[in-house]
Amino acid sequence: MISIVRHPLEWDGWAKARALLEQSVSKSGDCTIEEVEAALADIAKAQLWVAGDVELVAVTQLYPGECFVWHMAGDFARWGQEMTDAAIKWARAEGCTKMELNARPGWQRRLRDWDVVTVTLRKVL
Repeated sequence: MISIVRHPLEWDGWAKARALLEQSVSKSGDCTIEEVEAALADIAKAQLWVAGDVELVAVTQLYPGECFVWHMAGDFARWGQEMTDAAIKWARAEGCTKMELNARPGWQRRLRDWDVVTVTLRKVL
């Protein structure tokens, strides 16, 4: 089962979801877990998606015409296709015409029907 959690920071499964999201946040280096929590405090800013018994989590953000998958972590092999299909359906219903995500190179193999648009290079200073 895939669902959006309406008040994620008050939800009983938040500790488990937070632990998974911390993995994604630490690998991406684009924000802190506290910034993710601040965004999730307002469902208009970010949405928490959960698969199964908190086996895969994702955070999406809506922009005019676009849904951005900000973070995803957990058992993608088991739940990834179902979660991305659900998020795409939801994003279309919200008026989005595209969905984007930043991911590590290995995700390309799992998301074969997604196009590579840019490559981000980073040097930690």
